[in-house]
Amino acid sequence: MAADNEEWWKPIVEFLVHSFCGTAVFVIIYVPGIGLHLGVHWLVEKLWNSLAPLIVVMALMEYALLTVDTFLYVMFLFTTTRKAYRKLQL
Repeated sequence: MAADNEEWWKPIVEFLVHSFCGTAVFVIIYVPGIGLHLGVHWLVEKLWNSLAPLIVVMALMEYALLTVDTFLYVMFLFTTTRKAYRKLQL
């Protein structure tokens, strides 16, 4: 029983490590989205008339990447939080 009381902090540390790593992965995955964003704005300023369809597709890819990445990040944090909460309840 004493060993259980001494290990109450392990789910909290596990949650913090998973949250930090998940946030790092979120940032790493969205870096290409930042590049797309900068590329789209540069193309809009310089070449809008000749490359309008390409620019629209790139903008859609940028928003799709942001949406999917954010959704998966939130789901990851939710499941990690739920697992840590369940471990603290036991």
